Amino acid sequence: MDSSGERQGSATEDRSQQPAEATPPPPIQRSPSLLQRFRGLNPIDRFTFFIALFTLCLVIVSGLQYVAFVSSERADLVVEDVQFFYGEPSTQQDGMGVFLIIKNVGRHTAHVTELNVSPGLMVTTSELPDNPRYQEKPAVPVIAPIPAGAETVATLHESPEQRYPVSRDEVIRQVQSGQIPLHMFGFIKYDNGFSLFRPSVVGYCFTYIPKSRRGRSIFEACENPNYTYEE
Repeated sequence: MDSSGERQGSATEDRSQQPAEATPPPPIQRSPSLLQRFRGLNPIDRFTFFIALFTLCLVIVSGLQYVAFVSSERADLVVEDVQFFYGEPSTQQDGMGVFLIIKNVGRHTAHVTELNVSPGLMVTTSELPDNPRYQEKPAVPVIAPIPAGAETVATLHESPEQRYPVSRDEVIRQVQSGQIPLHMFGFIKYDNGFSLFRPSVVGYCFTYIPKSRRGRSIFEACENPNYTYEE
């Protein structure tokens, strides 16, 4: 009797020490797809959905049409050329003064709000920096409104406060020979007729070409897109 009881107790103990069977995880509830949701809509909800989608398409098309209209009808300023007062850099008074020729190639009157001119005499290096360093307070004239298709000339005098590392006459002679590169760069801010939040901006840059290396133009446009841009 004792040995049988011991066997029964041992069997019971063995069964109690066996691990319980793992409970399978509940099935993953997948959310219905958009197509399934659409199919579950009643006819009125489907009609409302198509009306909202059609309205969205109309808004997008209208926005694209407005952008195209503004692009075709807005004012568009470009700096066509730069010319010295005396045709070439001169040691005469105001001999480094220039005319800036600005043309409106758009179809709306342009109202200039800021004209920045930053002459670059490259005395210590031959290349412009990769990013333009504009003068903070350049002395520039007031520009009258420029009608569509018209051009205006901004007269920019040589600053009497300009200081050179050597004599002014020597600097001008070296500019004429090409030993000192000369660049004229800056930007124009203007109202293009459709400027809702901020004015349009066009950047320009020209490099003086000495007579010994010149083709047909005294100044040529720079190629660096950081100087010549439009916003």
